Amino acid sequence: AFSLLVSKCADNFSARYAQRDIRKEIADDVYVVGDQFLLEIAINNLLGNAVKYSLKEKPVTVSLVQEGNLAVLKITDEGPGIPDAEKKKIFHKFYRTGNEATKRAKGTGLGLYLTKNIAKTHDGNITIENNPAGGSIFVFSLKAES
Repeated sequence: AFSLLVSKCADNFSARYAQRDIRKEIADDVYVVGDQFLLEIAINNLLGNAVKYSLKEKPVTVSLVQEGNLAVLKITDEGPGIPDAEKKKIFHKFYRTGNEATKRAKGTGLGLYLTKNIAKTHDGNITIENNPAGGSIFVFSLKAES
């Protein structure tokens, strides 16, 4: 079940970043058909970015629900957010936002590019929304299996 994979990834991040508040809101029995290894990479990329680019004292929320025929994974952080002008560019190969703090963080600029390609490979999609509390919400959606 996709639910179990998402939960396992969130638990691994909670163990690795014990000082971080990683909240899980994961519905049971959400299933997708796909390559478990690639899906795990996508989930870990999104979680890794949320942890890396948000303040240590702010929570990261991992939510998974089934909406109609879609499995919708949302990774929400309360970091600096991403300027609207850069939202489309962040999924390009090697792109990193112009913010000095984000450029100081280690990274290759490949995580979101790979995650977008993993979504496409699975006939899914990834988008970014502004978090009303500040920060970003990455929405990774795939066709759900019943």
